[in-house]
Amino acid sequence: MAKGEVDLRVGNGAKVAALAVGTYVLTLPSGLLLKLENCYYVLAISKNIISISCLDKAGFYFTIKDKCCFVYLDNILYANAILINGLYILDLDMPVYNINVKRMKPNELNPTYLWHCRLGHINENRISKLHKDGLLDSFDFESYETC
Repeated sequence: MAKGEVDLRVGNGAKVAALAVGTYVLTLPSGLLLKLENCYYVLAISKNIISISCLDKAGFYFTIKDKCCFVYLDNILYANAILINGLYILDLDMPVYNINVKRMKPNELNPTYLWHCRLGHINENRISKLHKDGLLDSFDFESYETC
């Protein structure tokens, strides 16, 4: 892709460029394949996000119940995603990460670190105050390594 052709904004408001666009085939625990079209490769993003609206356009439908989202196509259950810290996380045997991401692995599932990223990389003291005031979903507050 040409520089500046597709720019995205990350949690801290910084603009990052997509380096490529293509198709990614995600193998699900059921053995079924989820073909994801028009995926952007962005080096600065450490978690992969799948757009529900794109899956909807491809004919998938969803049932949400008891903090779980079920993904179907042609009456076949393809995947389920569990609600964790405000996001539905696909139940995969092995998490999917960008290969060249340099972010440290211990922070990836730390809920405090996830809120840090979602709230524009605010500091740990501010997250602690929001947590104590009950403004964030319930989770075990824990420190995280430097972002």
